Amino acid sequence: MREKSNYMRDGSMEVYRQSGLCFRHDTRFIQTQGIPAMPATLTAAPESVSTLEGFQEAWEGNLNFRLTGECAPFEFDFPPLPELVDLLRRDEEVRILRGGDHGVLDPTDIRAEFRRMPLERALESRFHLSHFKLNRFYGPGRFLHGFEARVMEPWQEFLRRGGFTWNRCYPIFFLAGPGSGSSYHMDCSHVVAWQLYGTKIFSGLREPDRFSPLDLSVRNAYRKALYKPELKPAEVLAFDLKPGDALWNQILTPHWVDATDEPACSLNLSHGLLRREGKLCPNEAALDAYWHEHPDEAWREKR
Repeated sequence: MREKSNYMRDGSMEVYRQSGLCFRHDTRFIQTQGIPAMPATLTAAPESVSTLEGFQEAWEGNLNFRLTGECAPFEFDFPPLPELVDLLRRDEEVRILRGGDHGVLDPTDIRAEFRRMPLERALESRFHLSHFKLNRFYGPGRFLHGFEARVMEPWQEFLRRGGFTWNRCYPIFFLAGPGSGSSYHMDCSHVVAWQLYGTKIFSGLREPDRFSPLDLSVRNAYRKALYKPELKPAEVLAFDLKPGDALWNQILTPHWVDATDEPACSLNLSHGLLRREGKLCPNEAALDAYWHEHPDEAWREKR
């Protein structure tokens, strides 16, 4: 049974300008059943960040933001979308589900069916395709040959210049058919979402802690039982991602992603134990502490 939560808001909200960007500060306290009241993570996030200094300020908040300028040093010649779909769907490590709509996912495995479809029909169908082991395609003659040097190394050098270290940093493909999308979920990783083809609507929450208190979000059972609540438009922070756009998605914050009226593809960079000058962000510090107390719930690569 999902644990009940009570929320007590006691603070102030102010808007101010810093370095030409509009930020939001929201101070509140959260009371969860059986857990003492604690201050929520202080939120301060711009809509977009274009400099290393700006990224250093915004990365440890709980609101998503666009990455532009030097914060998006990504460039690579990917195969055309139809060819990319065909290459990925044939690989044994691929995951292909029926797909979702506005945060509700149909988890039916459709790999066999999707592989049998003529490619043109497959691209028009409802599907949610993901691939987490892209190093299978890095070698000479493979379609991601040179990807590490042209994408991963520039991004990791950007992080190092900012005083960051990490335990894991790897790419993932996410593709969706027209109108199809992901579940309402949260990631145990910091994620860069780089849009390659089509358009996706990346929707998060303006007050993540109000809907999913950090004390609960660290728990596996809570994340597995997560479902999309009824939301007002003003409670949603949505980004329209077109080819070339990049977004920073904060760790342990609820979100869902939908393609528009055409197939769409993004490449995500997933990060774990990301530290700046030796310090984790508040959300990951809480998750790491919980995993140390409950090692049976920790991801395998964290043990």
